[in-house]
Amino acid sequence: MAKKGRSSSFRVTQAHADVLYWAVPVAAAASGLLSSAPALWFGGLARLAAGLCAGQLVLAALWEVASFHLAAPRGQRLQHRKSAPPLYAQEAVGSTLCMFVVACLAAWPYLRYQQGLPIAFKATLAEAVPEAARPYAPLFYLAQMAAMVLGADAWTFWKHYSLHSPRLYAVHKSHHAFHNPSTFAGFAIHPLEALWTFAPILLMGAPALGLYAPVHGPFLASFAALNLYLHCGYAIPLLEWALPRLWVNTSVWHNKHHELSVAHFGEMLTLWDYALGTHTGGWDAARVAQQAAAVEVGKSGMDEAAAPDAAAAAAAADAVCTACDAENTVPNRVFWDAACHACYAEISMIQKLGEKQDLEFVDISAPDFDARKDQYIDGATTPYAVEMIGEFDGVQTVGVETFRRMYAQIFPRVGTPIASVSRLPGIAHAAEAGYWMFAHLIRPNLPKRRVAVCTAACDAKKQKQT
Repeated sequence: MAKKGRSSSFRVTQAHADVLYWAVPVAAAASGLLSSAPALWFGGLARLAAGLCAGQLVLAALWEVASFHLAAPRGQRLQHRKSAPPLYAQEAVGSTLCMFVVACLAAWPYLRYQQGLPIAFKATLAEAVPEAARPYAPLFYLAQMAAMVLGADAWTFWKHYSLHSPRLYAVHKSHHAFHNPSTFAGFAIHPLEALWTFAPILLMGAPALGLYAPVHGPFLASFAALNLYLHCGYAIPLLEWALPRLWVNTSVWHNKHHELSVAHFGEMLTLWDYALGTHTGGWDAARVAQQAAAVEVGKSGMDEAAAPDAAAAAAAADAVCTACDAENTVPNRVFWDAACHACYAEISMIQKLGEKQDLEFVDISAPDFDARKDQYIDGATTPYAVEMIGEFDGVQTVGVETFRRMYAQIFPRVGTPIASVSRLPGIAHAAEAGYWMFAHLIRPNLPKRRVAVCTAACDAKKQKQT
């Protein structure tokens, strides 16, 4: 029986994490002494470490510069309101140490390659699949790759989610020292987390696995490139538009993870975040502001419990949150067209309910509507008259996503789960395709309503005439 006041469950403390930070790389390197050819193993490790460490830093630097110029607005970081810049030096050191651990893992299958022994990589596609599947090798390997992607996504998601539990968070906490990350933070994780994340590399030494380098190589490269983009701290419009449609994580979403700590755990895809409700698409502005404020004062909800100043940290978080709420005076808005019969029929039924939920409806057919004035989000390019535009929590939504957010805010108990289901693969693509056809092909050819709207200028003119 555990003594009173002492927990019987194990928890990794910060002291444990600090010791393991250097013990893990040393142990990973020392493991080469157990190989059948230590000299060959360490020679391979030296080449792999040099290539991975230097290559990662060069790619991170190039991507940081490219992101700066491709971002919209140009050069503006997602967390540009924060005065503290990214911790470039600390991030680079952390990523370099991570790449060294990766090199230690890769040295084992590389040793087999140097010794002329078979490994998972095969010379031809036919050799990479079971003999019975060779007549349809491309289809079989494509299905195998899809399974690998889903498996890798599940592996990294649940690893990440587990490391955010209070028992293990000390291991992951060093990565969250970078609240405002750059590309150099992409692999700046604790060495124990690096060991956990990249342990599947050891399977590359298993001949039975069957991997074809011309296909598997680009997959590994795309994973590395995605990780750099997730941490770059900038939003590139083309990628932010394309990746969500493939259910792939984005820089904006992962930046939210660093800002909020308890959301967006996916490192590749977003499926698990939607399934578990950890995707901020269903969060309201107050929840986002409160969590961001808590992280600012070091109380993320994942740190070790019972901190002496926990009450003070909570009070400071509430104070910051109150200040944020006072500054954030822009309501969530939906831009709709009263001249469209279908739009008018829908919005007229829900407008009063929406206004009770602090949702503002802006009629783009009104004479006093000015798109340049009302469009306060930088980089917005979709014409208001084509697809339905929304502005929720300072983020622009277009088309189907506007309807999801609108109904989730008006009917939170029903709309939120329906919105989550509508984001699932297949359902989302069908909804977006159907809405695109209506918005671009059908609606422009429908007859328009005659809208009689009189502005203040119009009223003044009438009074002058009378």
